[in-house]
Amino acid sequence: MVPGGPDTVAPTITVKSGSKNFDGTYRTVSFTLFDEGKVDYLTLNGVVMDLTDRSRSQLNGVKPGRFGARTGRNELKVYDIAGNVTTLTFVLVNKGRL
Repeated sequence: MVPGGPDTVAPTITVKSGSKNFDGTYRTVSFTLFDEGKVDYLTLNGVVMDLTDRSRSQLNGVKPGRFGARTGRNELKVYDIAGNVTTLTFVLVNKGRL
């Protein structure tokens, strides 16, 4: 078996169905995280969350006050074990109509 080259593919972030939104704005949102080479950790607005090194992981129930999330613009970064990163920006609201 010939070993593969270095991992240069960044993880993927998918918004899970059931996360109600309007134009990228959410009250609560959940994500599926995937990387063939294994997801390592994530940051949400700079707050680090170490994950079990697996190909698939989840971040569920993100809302203001949880996991470093806040009302307004949020930045989720997901890193794989090779150091590749994917960034997703989304908006959270506390109340109001979506």
